[in-house]
Amino acid sequence: MSNSQPTKPMSRREQLRQRQLAEAKRQQRTRLIVVISAIVAVVLIGGAVWWGVASRQTTPTATGTQITPPNAVGDVGITVHPAGAATPAASAPTLMEYQDYQCPICKEYYTTFGPAFNQLVSQGKIKLEYRTMTFLDTNLKNDASTRAAVAAACADTVGKFEKYHDVVYANQPTTEGAGYTDQQLRVTFAQDAGITGADLTKFQQCYDTKATLKFVQAVNTAAEQAGVTGTPTFKVSGNGKTVTLNLATTQPTADAVLAAITTALNG
Repeated sequence: MSNSQPTKPMSRREQLRQRQLAEAKRQQRTRLIVVISAIVAVVLIGGAVWWGVASRQTTPTATGTQITPPNAVGDVGITVHPAGAATPAASAPTLMEYQDYQCPICKEYYTTFGPAFNQLVSQGKIKLEYRTMTFLDTNLKNDASTRAAVAAACADTVGKFEKYHDVVYANQPTTEGAGYTDQQLRVTFAQDAGITGADLTKFQQCYDTKATLKFVQAVNTAAEQAGVTGTPTFKVSGNGKTVTLNLATTQPTADAVLAAITTALNG
């Protein structure tokens, strides 16, 4: 004979308490699932953002034989030789401009002092070297500085460096980090710079294979080794002194620019 007692029926109050406990546990599990899901979502989104940024920071890859632009100065820059310019005297100083094609201040200086530079070069009073850097690719999370520098160096292979250089600055993106498109660099800017026919084919092949990439990278490295940490920076050959050109106080005339160069030479 069993000694167990019959189970006492659960009161309505106890039944209600049990249901409340079960509901509380269910809500706790739901909240836990929501929190975990949110954490996973944040991790996934963060990973996607990181991947997106990383993918935009990829360096262009050279796929063709590397070349040195015809007007290159070793592996430090490119000399400007405008058509019809007077032959500079042996004693003519060299103005070295360190620039980055994505640098807004560089564009301001180009707009303000560019005509004076060109006048002095045309008169044979100075030599002008553009030493193009690409550090803004890292700051702006893209590769537009490198691609623009590669394109400009390719333009030198068809005798259009100076004009192409001017077109790049004239079309600098107004939105920070937007960069230049390949369509702009290989087609639009080339046409605006007067590169046509067989020269256009040669230029585009150079750009598509990134044939001047190693030269561009060498120029950037040389600038960093020279202690240049910002653009634009202007230095003069010989003593390597900085040429002081101020947007607010230096007159944008050939005489004023030449005076600033002379001051640096004598400094």
